[in-house]
Amino acid sequence: MSSLSQYKALFSSDTPVDISSDAQMRILEEREDHYVVEYKTQIYNITVDTFDPMTKAYKLIINNTPVELSLRNKLDQLIDELGLKSEKEEDVSQVVAPMPGLVIEVSVSEGDTVEKDQALLILEAMKMENVIKSKGAGTVKKVHITKQDKVDKAQLLIEFE
Repeated sequence: MSSLSQYKALFSSDTPVDISSDAQMRILEEREDHYVVEYKTQIYNITVDTFDPMTKAYKLIINNTPVELSLRNKLDQLIDELGLKSEKEEDVSQVVAPMPGLVIEVSVSEGDTVEKDQALLILEAMKMENVIKSKGAGTVKKVHITKQDKVDKAQLLIEFE
């Protein structure tokens, strides 16, 4: 169990479980992709249905019930806390500020059609100009900022239809 000591388990219900500090969990039996686990005096039969090593995501069958589980190591937890996400997890229907800054230029207007990686605006942060690009193709529904606006991290900037 030492290899799991720095992981948190995140179930499909978004309930995090700190595997390293939960003394109430014990593996009673382990065979290939099947485990018998005691947790809080309950016995669980767990079968690993699928595993994606890139995302550390499991599809499990726990007592005949399908459950999704992802493991988060310390780096994954830090990335989640900082609000950084991989491209797979990003929402392409809106653009939010990746950091606090000053809007130097807005390159799109409501109703404009944009392509993936098209420049949408320039945000100055820490004396650097950052070009914020579209994550996908779409039509601009609403622009929530104008030139010279100061924005906070995660503030909604542009929405797409």
